[in-house]
Order: sequence, then structure tokens, then C-alpha cells
Amino acid sequence: DYQFTKYIPYYLGQLILYLTPNELEELVDDLIEKIKQSDPKLSSLLLRTIGIAIANYPKYREKFSEKEKSYENRLGKMIGILLNGFVHYNLKVKQAAFRVIGKEIFGSSYLSLEEKNHIFQLIAKKILTLLTPVNKESLMFLISCTGLNYMYKFISDYNFFKGSINLKIPDKVAFFPGAFDPFSLSHKEIVKAI
Repeated sequence: DYQFTKYIPYYLGQLILYLTPNELEELVDDLIEKIKQSDPKLSSLLLRTIGIAIANYPKYREKFSEKEKSYENRLGKMIGILLNGFVHYNLKVKQAAFRVIGKEIFGSSYLSLEEKNHIFQLIAKKILTLLTPVNKESLMFLISCTGLNYMYKFISDYNFFKGSINLKIPDKVAFFPGAFDPFSLSHKEIVKAI
């Protein structure tokens, strides 16, 4: 039961980082599917496993030499699993995902401030967008407060020791719906032909 299985993610999250890059890639892809199909208890355990793996992921770079792009893509996939849990339809999975993001990643003693900043750069805007207002009497409110507290502590520490956090702001892009749509262009050609 959960009384014993709650200890597995801590060890499994570290253990999976001994897999070769191809095997780890397969496991991450498998976890992406499993998290969507599993019951809430198993999903919570999988999310915690991924959180522990992310917290220990910088060590993976030392064990296996691979391209930076592969390393970053895999990190993005693992963070994506947590964010998928954060938008899950089941409240318990949402709670577990946000608790993992806060406690296991931003509250981790294994990650340096620079490594936490790198992860923060990847998820800050997504978290801000996905964080929805909740009832103050609910458990989700307390878990959100706890997760945000860990993030706030990281931001405070980073500002104190390293300086301000600079989030990358994308260039503004104009989009004109239908202007360069191939479907519209094909219609235009048909009309010209008629």
C-alpha cells in the first residue's frame, strides 16, 4: 500500500539516472504516457520520481557525455511531465505535481541556484499561466502556498547571492489570421480558375 510505496520515488528517481541516454529517453517517453493513464496514487508517485530525477539530473551530465541539446530536450520533457500533472483533471494529481515542483525542485539541496534558475526560466511563465485561483479553505490552496513559498525562497536567495533574475521576453510578432493560410490560397486559385 501507499505506506511503503511512498519511499520508492526517492530511490527510483536517483536510480533511473544510471540508465544510458537511450534507455532514459525511452523511460521518459513511457512515463509521459503512464502519467496520463494512471490512477491518482500512482500518478503522484510517478510525479515525485520525476521530481527527484530532475533534482539530481545535473549529475547525469557527468556520467554520460551527450550533446547539450539532447540533455536539454530530456530536461524539458521531464518538466513537461510535471506541468501535465499540474493541469491534470484530478485534484490529487494537481496537488502532487505542484508539491513536487515546489519542494523537490525549488526546495532541493541538490540543485545549485544557477541550476534552479535554469529550470525557473523554463517554467516560470507556464506556472504563472496555469496557476488558477482556488478556495482559501481547500487543500489545494495550502499546497499552492507551500509551492509558491519554495519558489519565493529561491527567488529571494538568487536575488541576494547572484543578482536579479532576467526572464527572456520573446520578440513581439504580428499574426494576421488567414493572410498566408495555404487553405485560403488554394481557394483563391480555384476561384481564379473558375
